[in-house]
Amino acid sequence: MRLAGYIRKRWHPLHRLRKQAWFIRALPWFDVPILARVGFRRPIYLRLITHSPFYLLGYRMGSRAFDVFEALIHDLPRDGCFYDIGSNIGVYSFAACEWRPDITVLSVEPDPDLVKLLNRTSKRWGLKRHRVLPAAASDVGGETLFEIDRSTSATGQIAGKEGESFQQRHFGVLGQRITVRTVSVDELAERFPSPGLVKVDVEGHEDAVFEGAIATLAARRPTWIFESFAPKNRQMRLRLEGLDYLLWDVDRPGRVTDETTNFLAIHPDRLSVVLRKRLNELGIAV
Repeated sequence: MRLAGYIRKRWHPLHRLRKQAWFIRALPWFDVPILARVGFRRPIYLRLITHSPFYLLGYRMGSRAFDVFEALIHDLPRDGCFYDIGSNIGVYSFAACEWRPDITVLSVEPDPDLVKLLNRTSKRWGLKRHRVLPAAASDVGGETLFEIDRSTSATGQIAGKEGESFQQRHFGVLGQRITVRTVSVDELAERFPSPGLVKVDVEGHEDAVFEGAIATLAARRPTWIFESFAPKNRQMRLRLEGLDYLLWDVDRPGRVTDETTNFLAIHPDRLSVVLRKRLNELGIAV
């Protein structure tokens, strides 16, 4: 186990406190927005308590996924586009903006507090090619209920879609539910530049996101990096393989297995010589 992962699990500042009802109730009073350095050249806006791992450990947090993501971002063509679906405070979005100021970056996030943080950082950085869309990605456009995660800010999700929520299961609390707008990737591709790369982290709703991206997958063949758990990810894997995508495990060298939770999906048409070489260096045998 990597050191950073061990620290996060054993010594996370909220490891015990966030299980206490009094702490959950009091959290909004002192979990204030701050400007913090997390490893980028410029600071970003985040919350003092819930986002403390980012400024304590850095935005990469020892994650192999960020090394893979960096290779994918650098391989995008000039004037390319990256969709960050489930942006949270925007570490993937702002990494892309810092590494590739010539591409368009679209941050899609339904939590209104996180949207405010994203907009504040984007404004402070003076970004001209970054867009923040306050919405939840899904299969169709419309509206839905979204359960906000006040305790960790990491597990907000479409309400009622996956049974008992993360907050209910682990902390015994029901998060605030709000009505949010939904949008599909296919709709986004009509309004914004088509993506060359899509990151999806939507807490169990990723199958609906894929259903809403069928036309984009078939026509544009963007690369996907996404989180998904069994058994749901099996159908997604079959769908992608049916479109001739190649899949790898981001966390462990090799192709995907039933234990894979972080996926890389690339269409052969997107595998440049440079990208192939860099992925091989990262242990992803292409």
